Amino acid sequence: MTANIAPASSRMGTGSPIAFMVSALAAAGFAAAPVDKVAPAMPSAAAYRSIQDAIDGNPGRLVFVPAGDHVIDEAIRITGTGGGLWGPGRIVQGNPDEAIVEVRDAVRPQVRDVTLSRAPGREETQQPGLLLLRATDALVDNVQVIDNWTGSSPIRSEKCTRIVVRHCVVENYYRVTVEDWTKPSGAGVTSGFAYNCINGTAMNFIDVAGALIEGNRIVENRLRPTPEIMQKHRLGKFTKKNAVKGPHIDQKSWDAEYWNGWRQGAAIHLGRGLTSDLVQIIGNLIEHTQQGIDLHGDHAVVAMNIVNDAGHGIKAMHGSRNILITNNQFNRCDLFAIGVMPGAASHVAGRLPSKGPGPVAANIDGHTIISNNIISDFGYGSQAWIWRGNATSRSPIQLGGRSPLPDTPPLRNVLISGNVIHDPGPDGILVAGVVRHEPPRYRYAVRVIVEEPDSAGGSYVRTPEGLRFANNLFDPGVDGIANIDLGSGAAGSSR
Repeated sequence: MTANIAPASSRMGTGSPIAFMVSALAAAGFAAAPVDKVAPAMPSAAAYRSIQDAIDGNPGRLVFVPAGDHVIDEAIRITGTGGGLWGPGRIVQGNPDEAIVEVRDAVRPQVRDVTLSRAPGREETQQPGLLLLRATDALVDNVQVIDNWTGSSPIRSEKCTRIVVRHCVVENYYRVTVEDWTKPSGAGVTSGFAYNCINGTAMNFIDVAGALIEGNRIVENRLRPTPEIMQKHRLGKFTKKNAVKGPHIDQKSWDAEYWNGWRQGAAIHLGRGLTSDLVQIIGNLIEHTQQGIDLHGDHAVVAMNIVNDAGHGIKAMHGSRNILITNNQFNRCDLFAIGVMPGAASHVAGRLPSKGPGPVAANIDGHTIISNNIISDFGYGSQAWIWRGNATSRSPIQLGGRSPLPDTPPLRNVLISGNVIHDPGPDGILVAGVVRHEPPRYRYAVRVIVEEPDSAGGSYVRTPEGLRFANNLFDPGVDGIANIDLGSGAAGSSR
């Protein structure tokens, strides 16, 4: 049956509200644009020899990437004001020495809806999938970066202002590599060894201000921390060793030439506490990683995220102050779920030889709120088998830490309120069809690192100051709720 629909002009009539509105606009001087003034259709890469040609031929405009595979051997480069890519196409990089898309020195660029990947057999790289460098008001939306196994990051942002990365997917970003700690770091610290490891960071934000990182899905399905993977790649084994042991490693591991921290990297990393500021990390789902969120920055909001199966849920250190960690779920973490601590990059204001001749601003840790988070099934993640012999360092919440520098300022003024730590053991764990009642897989629910004899060698501890606990519900560990008296604000379980 064919419907007979009258033209709009005859349907709305002269007395209709629509007609009245059109007449009023016309009387006010608004008129429909003549046909020759209508903006041209959005350009499509299908009309050009390459995606790069389409971008170069349409400066400042979004280029449509049609469905299908678009194979490249050089990075697609976007610069200037207002340009970018969008569409359902998949861009496949065949050259491991090139990024897939680079956005440099751009204002309001957009990359939307495309999939970025690498050719089979060429997934391993040192290059990012999507690089944004010195971009302002950039939008990365609904982009998928799949199988970019990199020493860089599938999505990497450097020196960007007000960047938005939302609703993106990063899948499989880890690679096997060598972590070399035989030379001084930026803070002048030498740990003294190199070792085989799994490393990679899905989304890396370095020197950014005003970033919004929202609603992304990050998962590693390829390089899981299994005994088989460890043996295959000799993970943790030293590849190089200095004459003198540095911090970060105990004497027993040094002598054995094996480091159990062989899974490195993070799903989301915010870098450089002095330069990254005003960042929102909201509503992301992170699975099967070493560190869910690795935060080195100020005035950040970390809220409504879910981290499932990680070594660390969130770590805020190396100069992270005025952080709000609230309303997150941390499930199946194995080292700590929430850790706030100083690090080698933390310092008070003044002159630092490693930073040049002039004085530098303070880069301190603390003045932070940890509230309304739920930590569940701690010690039941895929990395638990690596750490079971090191129970003293495993706690759902860790406050304070060691630093290789003697003058590192302590963690100060942290409010811990309304959080829940749930140990599933008393309720029964179903293992191979059999219910088992397990003891807690942590010594304390909360571990505060206090000044103590130096067991790591060459590292220093200053007891945190100004910790306040209120209205928390913590299932105790095998030795209780905490290693220090928390007062009445950390009630134990009713079980």
